[in-house]
Amino acid sequence: MIRQLLLVNYHHKSIFKKLIIFILIFFLNINFNVKHDILSKNYENNDFVSLFEGVNKLTFTGLPGIISVDNPAVPLVISSEYTNNRTSIAGVKYGNGMIIAFCHDSFFSDINFDYFDNKIFTKNIFNKSSKKKISISISHNEYFNKSNSTKFVDFAKSNGFIIEFIEGSIYDFNLSDTGIFISGSAWVDFKDFEINNILNFVERGGIALILALGWSWETYHPERELEELPANVLCSKFNIKWVDGIISETKDNIYNDATIFKIFYPETLNYVSNIKDSLKLIGEVLKNNKDLNKYLSSQQKAREDFIKSIENLYLNIDFLPNKIDVFNKLKEIIEKYPYYFKKDHSFNEKAENILCWIREKFSILFYGYGLPIDENKKIIIANTLNLSGAYLDIWNRFGVLVLDNNKLYYKNLDYIESLLDSLPKEVHNLKLIMIGKLLGNPINNLYLLDPNEKKLIYDLGASFATKTKIGYAIDLWDLPIDGSFENPFPKDVPERIDPYFAGACDHELTHIIDMNLILSNDNLAKERENLLKRAGNNHLNYLRSMFEDGFFIKNPGEFIASIGNQWFCDTWNTLDLAIKRFNNGYKEPINQFLFLAKVLSMKKRSVPFYYRISNGTKLIKIDIDIEKDNNGRIVKIYDKKNFLNYNFILDNDGYVKDIKISKVNPDSYDLLIITSKKIKE
Repeated sequence: MIRQLLLVNYHHKSIFKKLIIFILIFFLNINFNVKHDILSKNYENNDFVSLFEGVNKLTFTGLPGIISVDNPAVPLVISSEYTNNRTSIAGVKYGNGMIIAFCHDSFFSDINFDYFDNKIFTKNIFNKSSKKKISISISHNEYFNKSNSTKFVDFAKSNGFIIEFIEGSIYDFNLSDTGIFISGSAWVDFKDFEINNILNFVERGGIALILALGWSWETYHPERELEELPANVLCSKFNIKWVDGIISETKDNIYNDATIFKIFYPETLNYVSNIKDSLKLIGEVLKNNKDLNKYLSSQQKAREDFIKSIENLYLNIDFLPNKIDVFNKLKEIIEKYPYYFKKDHSFNEKAENILCWIREKFSILFYGYGLPIDENKKIIIANTLNLSGAYLDIWNRFGVLVLDNNKLYYKNLDYIESLLDSLPKEVHNLKLIMIGKLLGNPINNLYLLDPNEKKLIYDLGASFATKTKIGYAIDLWDLPIDGSFENPFPKDVPERIDPYFAGACDHELTHIIDMNLILSNDNLAKERENLLKRAGNNHLNYLRSMFEDGFFIKNPGEFIASIGNQWFCDTWNTLDLAIKRFNNGYKEPINQFLFLAKVLSMKKRSVPFYYRISNGTKLIKIDIDIEKDNNGRIVKIYDKKNFLNYNFILDNDGYVKDIKISKVNPDSYDLLIITSKKIKE
């Protein structure tokens, strides 16, 4: 049995839940041509301080999003240290007025407005208004509108304000006698003249309250970029940006369905992290020490500061408004110190383990600050890191960096390339493959993929899958692919040779497919959940049935990944297993098979089937035609390898109730076999 441990980070976007693991954010000042100190006049402004008089707790009901903040904007409210002090409310002075940005659209709504000190904070905002009129835009499909603003409207009126709902375009005359303007999560684009009118209103002394929710926009607008979120377009010039991700607090900071925030301006400034200082420290250490390995190995404080600077760069990857400056600076460092950072040679993982880990972390940083990657950046990264051979092929073809100290067995690299080659990139969107065992002992407080990777790799001997700040990643064993083997199938069907390395690669990639395609899709996630419920505790109700009863109920994250061990080893054997179980009264394995087949088909009319040759080290793929019903469920499989047609009769709920198999004339099929990058007819 392969010793594998799941480290699944569910990336499940839904109205009710979305678990984001290992997203960390600090607040930073990144402009290398710095025109303002971190405590500029904007940060020192007493207008922001007075907003929090009498305020001890603020809340957002639902799943709070995250705001990225940089000069001239400041973080006004941040989350606890448990969630790495992410910004939930930001502010910026502009002309005579101010903009206050909220990370969730619920703040003023009826479901949230009564909690704790939300009204006190709101009253403090009211006190700064020079006019007694509040204009609320509702013509851009805003969440905050007439239907959920009753408590806010009543509170405003009790404080002497007139309320106007703007039901058309936002013209200058709408705002001429307005003191406070509110846009509560617009999903329809602001027109250019509307943005100009809003900014002119603020510059004259008005207060704009802009609410939005980054993760929700990304979920329901997959065809658009986060930069196109109307609030981001409006606030981009102030370096306020709503980003993907949620703030998931401890129970102590949850009240009913609301998240509680207790850290307010100016205390928030104590948590601002300066990227410029981190890069400066790294540069000085490299400049002043010819033997980096000796220096960092012998000087604990220096090592800790160096690693802290590297981790600070990593923590800010996905929330930085202008990443290109850091990308260029990292390129400069790599080219200036090629021995430490170029990926064209191996270090001694025992004597130089600190160099192994630092180089691979720098590669991740370089990749992360280059996102989004276009062809030009892909070339720059390849040339700067001096990638070659299989490493260059895997990077150029799939956008995947291999972190292995340049030591992975070439046949293992070939297998990785053939597996990635057999699937469309959008199936997995993998970014990193680490071979942790080849890097030597981990360094305290420095990690590549996961904070627990030392325990996973060295204590538990596990491979794992996760989501990092730059995307999906897996760690694999260093076992030669032509060394140790296993059989991933139960005794119901013939044995198959599956190298441990190949099995781990298949398993972890299927974890990524599970996260990327299934758990991120509400409908597929529900189907997955129902399949588990139907299968229950009996191990014979699962394709990978060599585990004890109840294993997959206790470890639901392993459910889909376990099928990957069989699917990529021999899909036909997996199908035979499912049918044999069906004929013996165990109906669920065939439903599980068809579910994964549907996922891998990516809405196409074919699905990849696999088998192995050369003692399991070489992967062969054949695209098998399928037929689906009106609900997208597979009802027919046309097996052109064995010249069989499978017809699946489904019940009203979409589960198999009968299977009919028929032989066909071999002359009716064209067989297309794909072996790694070679295509043979």
